[in-house]
Amino acid sequence: MSKAALKRADLQLGSAWTGKKREGKTAQVIKTLGRIQGDPCVVASVERVDHVGHKHDLYGLFDLLVIYQDRTVGVQVCGSDWGAHIKLYKGERLPNARRWLDCPSREFQMWGWRKLKRRGKGVWIPRVQQITPEFLRGDSEPKMLDELSEIFEP
Repeated sequence: MSKAALKRADLQLGSAWTGKKREGKTAQVIKTLGRIQGDPCVVASVERVDHVGHKHDLYGLFDLLVIYQDRTVGVQVCGSDWGAHIKLYKGERLPNARRWLDCPSREFQMWGWRKLKRRGKGVWIPRVQQITPEFLRGDSEPKMLDELSEIFEP
């Protein structure tokens, strides 16, 4: 991703561009924004920070809300802690996830980021999974949406 695309994504999050590398979840959200911004859509960061500094996802599910012409996609961004998020969605956050997916024009995606070595350089590769009602019930396997997602399969 170019420095200009990172800067646009960073500004969309409402923070000032410093030109420095970011660490942690903020960097993952910026990478996801940069990837989505090529699509014809409106993207908003919907994660909020309370007065103590704790972050809260929208409905306990999403960091980003992506509005396309025909659908709305809630996006959760994470690193390699994929299993912990899935466990939450199939457990305590299952009612919210089901309510979100009850509407046919809504989708739920998880974007996980991992740095892999490619030709001697570190390259950030996303794992993009469509969360479906069938998956949450345990009736189906995860539906991967990104062509590089198979890299993460065990």
